Amino acid sequence: MSDAIQLLMDTLGCQEKTAESMKTMLQSAGISEIQDILLVEDKIYHILKITDDRQQIYYAWVGRGYFLEKITQDTPDGKMIYHAMQ
Repeated sequence: MSDAIQLLMDTLGCQEKTAESMKTMLQSAGISEIQDILLVEDKIYHILKITDDRQQIYYAWVGRGYFLEKITQDTPDGKMIYHAMQ
């Protein structure tokens, strides 16, 4: 198990398979190797502040059922690099 998967499991409280899927989705959106994840408080979503190995900051909105809603770059209101189809 990679460090990124363990970070996702610890932060989201999810199982390994869910963390593996989340890591794959994050990387397909352009996030390089995950170095750090912080949980940002929100009433509706789990908002993850992710730092990759290039020291780039991303924010990922994870909804119920660990559904990845969107990812922004630099700030929560920054450039959207991923948005789930509705």
